[in-house]
Formats: sequence, C-alpha cells, structure tokens
Amino acid sequence: MPVLSGPFDWQKGLIWDVGFIAAGDQLPAGPDLIHFCPAMVDTGASHTCVSQSVAKELQLEPSGKSEMRTAREIVPVNLYYVQLVILLPAKRGPDGEQIGTMQVFGPISAPEFDPGDQVCKALIGRDIISQGALHMSLDGHYTFSL
Repeated sequence: MPVLSGPFDWQKGLIWDVGFIAAGDQLPAGPDLIHFCPAMVDTGASHTCVSQSVAKELQLEPSGKSEMRTAREIVPVNLYYVQLVILLPAKRGPDGEQIGTMQVFGPISAPEFDPGDQVCKALIGRDIISQGALHMSLDGHYTFSL
C-alpha cells in the first residue's frame, strides 16, 4: 500500500507538490514532462480545484461551467478535465536502483479557483482525499495511505 508522509505546518496547512495533465493525454514517461505545482490539501473542499494559471500552463480549454460555493458567496467557475499526479516515494529495485512511481487520479472535473496571493495553485479536495486515509497528527506530521 503506497503511503505519503512527512511534516507539515499547522499555520500554512498541508501542502503537496502535485502534477496535472490534461484528461485525454497519456501519462508522460517521466515526471519532468508533467506540470507540477504546490497544492493545499483542503478537507473542506468537495472537489480538487486548479487555478487559471495552471489551466493556461496546460493549455486547457474549459469543459463546462459550474457554480462554486465559497465561504462568502456562490460564484460561476470554469471546469477543467484533468488528471492529478502524485509522486510516491522511491523504492529500491532488485538491482539497488531507485524506482519512483506515480499515482494518477482521474480524469476529474476540476473547478477553477482564484488563489489570490497564496503560493498554492491548486486545492486537493475530498474527491481525492476519500480515495485513501489521511491522518494529520497534532505534532505536525501526516500520513496519506492509498
């Protein structure tokens, strides 16, 4: 069972470096061909969301429109059809070489969100979190078992 784990800062939140590719694209042979960006794990978000800058980087066209409920209002947003890629920790192969693997989620319909001045360009919502078991401890460590 793959597991992600590590420290996090309660004030900044749990932030993962995740990749996105267009939903119809084949997974590239290596992670160097995937657009990676910082994404905040948001247990209050129903859906994984991407910023307009991620959509532009990937040259995505909106696949539709939806409404997003924020803490203050309901806003119309574009939807983008993407696949989410998480790099898993490398393991040693039979010859001692490091073998890295990627976990792909999707395709998913990701609403657009405005990150404002935050460093995060995506939100990881419960649509992804629910596919594993997330544990965040009070001492600032997390595990996400898939």
